[in-house]
Amino acid sequence: MTNIKGIKETILTARKEKGYTQKDMAEKLSISQPAYSYYEKGDKPLPVNQLKKVLEILELEIDQLQTQVNDPLEIINQTLVRIADTLEKIADKL
Repeated sequence: MTNIKGIKETILTARKEKGYTQKDMAEKLSISQPAYSYYEKGDKPLPVNQLKKVLEILELEIDQLQTQVNDPLEIINQTLVRIADTLEKIADKL
């Protein structure tokens, strides 16, 4: 079962970690900002072709999407892992 909430949370978190705004993402996808907002809020499912582009832009793999996570501790753990990965990337650039 696909959990749209988990997918949108993963995309939202990754977008913010990259420092992109919704407008930035919309421009990269050649869609309007309101359309992107609908996808990110989970009001509309993200079409597969757009999902592929979003994953590419955010440098995510399909298996990184939180599709069935319900355990709050697991969500926290995954978030901490993403933060640690981001900090490592920043440290490598210094």
